[in-house]
Amino acid sequence: MSIDPLKIVLLLTQPLSVALLLALAATLYAHWLLRALAIVACLVTLAMSTPWVAERLAEPLEAAYAGQPIADYGQSQAIVLLGGGVTAGDREGQTDATAAADRMRFAAALWKAGKAPRIIATGGVGGRDWSEAHAMRAWLIDLGVDADAVMLEPLARNTRQHPAHVRPLLDDPEAPFLLVTSALHMSRSMARFAAAGLRPIAAPTDRELLLYDDIRDVLPDTRALDRSTRALKERLGMLHLRVFSDWLGR
Repeated sequence: MSIDPLKIVLLLTQPLSVALLLALAATLYAHWLLRALAIVACLVTLAMSTPWVAERLAEPLEAAYAGQPIADYGQSQAIVLLGGGVTAGDREGQTDATAAADRMRFAAALWKAGKAPRIIATGGVGGRDWSEAHAMRAWLIDLGVDADAVMLEPLARNTRQHPAHVRPLLDDPEAPFLLVTSALHMSRSMARFAAAGLRPIAAPTDRELLLYDDIRDVLPDTRALDRSTRALKERLGMLHLRVFSDWLGR
């Protein structure tokens, strides 16, 4: 496969690559211990910033819950849409769709297919009166969802808090509901809801595509570093839940 040389040059001259090269160059003049630490730090950062490593950290998490056609999902009492697909400012109208905006599109598609009568938009990050939940509701309405079909949960500020704040909004806490979030985030989300005694049905979306199948897979890429960082966050979050669940005897 032929590669445009300009793309390689651009990858090697982006801030991440330049910073790594300068840090390695600085080790030539450092004390041996500082030199060793700097080299290890550079190598770890380099590895984490390559698409090849990023995919091997993230892909098993995304594959844990396989997606399926919307028609294959059964009917549920609600669609629980987790925040993260939109950034909310401190007042109405300040919104920005993120790379995970597929969450809102997929939740809207499930609702339009009649898979649940309502969507619970949960997310408290943002301003006091204009949270992720409010911003997601505005996007869902733009996507064709009836305004009165969207319930707001504007308090939960992280994955750990979602189950407790969503539970009171469910008609029946013991009945299943569709849980919509990014594929990378699904394993941790399912574990959190299950640990709270709820019955989520995974409806993953936003599967990411990053591999190039050429030399770019082993060159530094800021998107790969971001993907690796998010994958490690998910793994650490699951480890935290497992450790504290065992400690509490659950």
